[in-house]
Amino acid sequence: MSGPIWDRIDLRVWVPPLSNEEVFAPPSGETSAVIRERVLAAQQMQEERYSSLSITRNAELEPGMFDKFCEETEGAREALLAARHQLELSTRRLDILRKVGRTCADLRGSVST
Repeated sequence: MSGPIWDRIDLRVWVPPLSNEEVFAPPSGETSAVIRERVLAAQQMQEERYSSLSITRNAELEPGMFDKFCEETEGAREALLAARHQLELSTRRLDILRKVGRTCADLRGSVST
């Protein structure tokens, strides 16, 4: 795939295959019901945050809105810039990462990204 097409896929995660032991192991981690509640709470946070605008979700953020709605720590910005340099990320990819970071912060109920 070309770079511009890859740029339009927000999350790309490599997941290794399960070992034989893991295939038959009891499930671990959070239940779907617990995750659903966290997602609903994050959506509510986003709706309240953007209530005065014509957007409702982090995915709709425009680049000029980041400073107002994304309280990025200095460490987060440094990590983004290092990743941008090392991985040769486009500006579009960097914006996507910032939106995903804002959503991750919402999922943990945090103001900072």
